[in-house]
Amino acid sequence: MLRKLFPLLYLAFSLSAAWAVPIKGKVVGPDGKPVVGAQVLIRQDPFQDKTLTLATDQDGLFKTDLEPLANTAQAFGTATVYAPPLALATVSLAPGDNLIKLESATQVQGVVRDREDKPISDAIVKLQYTQPVPPPEDHWNLTTVPEAWDSKFTVKSGADGQWSITGITPSSLAGIALDDPRYAHQVIQVKAGAPATDAVITARPGAIVTGHVVYADGKPAQDIKVIGIKQGAWGHAQTAADGTYYLASLPSGAITVAVVDPSGQIVAPAISDIELKTGETTKIADFKLMEGALIEGTVTDSASNAPLAGVPLTCYGPHQPARGGGFRIVRTDKAGHYQLRVAPGKNIISVWAQVPKYLPLTKPIQVDIKQGETWQAPIQMVKGLSLVGTVVDKEGKPVANAKFKATLDYQSNHDAQWMEELEADADNMGQWTMDGLAHGKWHLSSAGEWDVISPNEVTVPLDAPLHVTVQKATLWTLKGRVITKGQQPLAGVDIKASVEIYNGYSLRSTVREVQTDAQGQFTIDKLRPTVKLSLATNMHGYNYVSGGQVTQQNAGFVAQDIVLVPLTSRITGRVVDTEGKPVPGAKVMSPDGEIDVQAVADADGKFVLSAVPASQVMVVAGYKGRIGEAHGISSNTAVNITLAPPKPPVASDVQRAYDLLEEVWADTEGMKFYREDIPIVLAADAPDLALKIARKKDGSVDDSMMSQIISNLARSNPAQAAVWAPPNLHQMQNAGAIFTASISLGLAVADINPALARDLYNRAKAYDKGHTDNAAVDQQSIIMRAVSLSKLARRIGAKDEAKQFVAKAVEVFKTIKDKNQEWILCWIAAVDYDQTSKIIDELPSEQRKSVLEEAVMRGANYDPQIARRWLDQLIALEKTDLRSGGAAGLAAQVLIPIIGKTDPAGVLEIARSIPERFYKADTLTLAAQFQPKDVALRVLHEAANAASNQPFDKVGNLARIAALAYNLDPQYGLEVFAMAREAWDSTKAERADGRGAGPNGDDGTAALAYYYSRIDPAESRLLLETEFSRWRRSLAGILDGQDRNKQIGSIATAMVAIDIERAIEMSWIIPTAGRNNGWSPPQLDAQRAIAQYLLLSDNQRHERPFNQWTNSNFFD
Repeated sequence: MLRKLFPLLYLAFSLSAAWAVPIKGKVVGPDGKPVVGAQVLIRQDPFQDKTLTLATDQDGLFKTDLEPLANTAQAFGTATVYAPPLALATVSLAPGDNLIKLESATQVQGVVRDREDKPISDAIVKLQYTQPVPPPEDHWNLTTVPEAWDSKFTVKSGADGQWSITGITPSSLAGIALDDPRYAHQVIQVKAGAPATDAVITARPGAIVTGHVVYADGKPAQDIKVIGIKQGAWGHAQTAADGTYYLASLPSGAITVAVVDPSGQIVAPAISDIELKTGETTKIADFKLMEGALIEGTVTDSASNAPLAGVPLTCYGPHQPARGGGFRIVRTDKAGHYQLRVAPGKNIISVWAQVPKYLPLTKPIQVDIKQGETWQAPIQMVKGLSLVGTVVDKEGKPVANAKFKATLDYQSNHDAQWMEELEADADNMGQWTMDGLAHGKWHLSSAGEWDVISPNEVTVPLDAPLHVTVQKATLWTLKGRVITKGQQPLAGVDIKASVEIYNGYSLRSTVREVQTDAQGQFTIDKLRPTVKLSLATNMHGYNYVSGGQVTQQNAGFVAQDIVLVPLTSRITGRVVDTEGKPVPGAKVMSPDGEIDVQAVADADGKFVLSAVPASQVMVVAGYKGRIGEAHGISSNTAVNITLAPPKPPVASDVQRAYDLLEEVWADTEGMKFYREDIPIVLAADAPDLALKIARKKDGSVDDSMMSQIISNLARSNPAQAAVWAPPNLHQMQNAGAIFTASISLGLAVADINPALARDLYNRAKAYDKGHTDNAAVDQQSIIMRAVSLSKLARRIGAKDEAKQFVAKAVEVFKTIKDKNQEWILCWIAAVDYDQTSKIIDELPSEQRKSVLEEAVMRGANYDPQIARRWLDQLIALEKTDLRSGGAAGLAAQVLIPIIGKTDPAGVLEIARSIPERFYKADTLTLAAQFQPKDVALRVLHEAANAASNQPFDKVGNLARIAALAYNLDPQYGLEVFAMAREAWDSTKAERADGRGAGPNGDDGTAALAYYYSRIDPAESRLLLETEFSRWRRSLAGILDGQDRNKQIGSIATAMVAIDIERAIEMSWIIPTAGRNNGWSPPQLDAQRAIAQYLLLSDNQRHERPFNQWTNSNFFD
């Protein structure tokens, strides 16, 4: 036993003493034989440029000694290995022996074209990184091309615009950059081995920034690095002897430019909000270097005061704005000391990554520092709690080398203090230790080949060792087959399986990819029985027809035969206008054919459209706003397509909306929660039709439904509600539902029918008294009723009673012991500032943000002035922590439309004060609509700049801004549309591979087409047809994912602005399998959205954002 322990003790001692540790590696090829002369580049610290380059000997070996980095999970960094013709690879290094197996290499390829779709020769294309498919959970498995090896992975396109780069692992994704000074820098993801047509880079002329960098005395500064930073793009340059720099390949829109002194001894404030235009050169003010100021300190353990080495720190401030990214990371030295040179002003220091065994800082350190000043900023880190225990089987016997994961409950896990998932690895005796846990509830889940049986959750701290019971996971195999309609097997078909894993607490998705064999068969193994599977196919020259549904059979998964049809036929024809004249340049496509194949009519209007199936198809043509289509066209036949202006948008039509919603209602039998919201769509416009939908077979309507209809009608149309609601209210039996409806109705009619409002108040007050007496322990309900009565009391002039109800709510709230119930406080705060402000001030930062956000959203309609006070606090709070954000932006979007007409200057002040990272573009866009024309245009410029720097929803935001700007200044509107299209084009490869949906399930396609349809409905129609077909086929008829559901439904919905009949037709052909899987069914979502559009006036359609068309209002 001592022999076994000795090496471990030696290693532990050597790590604690920071001695150099021997690192050995062996590089072998796919056949397991040593690879001689392989280049090995070791990068120990990802935040530093320092690297070590070695080469393998005749036995494929390399070795070195490394001093471990303290307080990091990757103490020895990574080794990137290159040995052509094998694939580039990166591995994490561990003490002792490391085996690195290289795979055979394949290539990535693509095409560079200009905006007119012409090939570009000699375009410089570079490989930036590769990653396995599915993407790894461990980011260290991402292989980044070292800067020293750039030339090995840089090529130029040929005369046909095509390029290829080898050295890529099969079944991987490659990050490919257009890195040519003539064009804007852009990066796309390309799948290894895919055809060149799947990776088209549309090159656009880049913008250029020039200027000078000088010292304080005015002398030029040479060899200073200048960087241009924008979300998703960047550029860098070095100053010449005269201090000049030339920063090329930049995208249009707002950008931040900063300078970096390699020595770290001088700084300069960055220059932000530089608005660039494609192909133009912008000269900016000189950067004047200064010594700036110093922030320094020691990072220590809060309990022992022991210094902590290796802690990564970053600083946002004038020299390094959070908006720009471009983080400079420093680590504490062996004594725990750090030093940051900054520009004068407000600087915010934060720990860049979670430190093992320690909790995140509760808030960042703010320092407002002056020129030449040195500021001491010590940082104390709190060590997390530890759990120890044993992994056992069902019989209680220890299980060796088992794993499980622990995740902090979402109610305790917040952006700023986000706790990463932790993993426990049991030793040979089944014993494990997990360090760095926060107080609270932790969920235990399966890992590797083990399933957690019990416990599924624990509350930390524990007072005894924890026994975790596991069992070996039961793993199933999925089998399937791909055939033609004639039952012939298809080999080489790419099968993509989306695997959704629910561990009892959270949902995680991954992707598995395989190819069919010579018999058309495919197999995917090691699947847990509880996963949800959806399949997609991809094979050039074929379209999906049917099949792919996955079922469980005989302890395994079986996929229904997937049927594909070859695209070997063509359609010829002619495109003419309404006078029969040819329309040269018209684009022609078929939603039933190859997705990216379009024909262009020649001078005589003639076209040949290839790659369509040998069956009847639909053909669509468009040119400069005119659209034509033909249905039921047989392949290998000629057809004439007449282009004409589209029909005007359909007028508001309540009856048609009802007819559509009635079908949705009938089709949602058994989907209780989803179904209940359908009649509410009509409540504000046609309450009688809403009741008609909601009536049961016996003619009755549930009181809960009646209450919602009355409440929504009251908020939207008080005058109608005052007449319509009372008789329906008297028919209700459920006292709680009556109370809710009475409050909403009373608030709405207080000004136009005070007697009715007073009567409703008295009845609601009587119900509250009786119910409180009978259920005094139901604290939450007591508070909610007190708040509601306070609102109505104040509205009818009973101010003293209103204050009494608030006091009652506060008193009851103070007796609540469960701190997770603090969200209830937002209801009280929405109606009263004075009695709740002190309570809110005492909350921890993250809970305070949550309460403030909800208080604004719930109180905006009732008392905008109180809501504004809370919003100002929320904005100030978020500005103190740039790692989190979003709450203020979301809350502001509720308040701005309510006060915008009466206080346009105020809403502009709100929008401009929203932190940069989240929703600034949204709030500026909203505020612009309440400004005079000249101010509105300037604000939309600001909004476009903010949107172009957003990490998400960039396309949709830019498209909306463009549409609003077009009404004020058509030329600028078109410029912003070009920015939106550029952002959308940059994700073409991802969309082609079914990976286009963003974090909210939308890649911007629908919004872009919807807004641009006001300018060119033909171009938008073709775009929607193409992308609808792409998503429909990538789903292969199976819909088990929320993001993909939203994407395909949104595309169908956007068509309503161009052709409502086609929009409804699209909604019906959205695949319906998986409807009851817990996600919103996309077919029904689209139909409901179309009905909402039908209820809007033309002005409302232009004012409201895409697919935000509900007339319902959920807050009084």
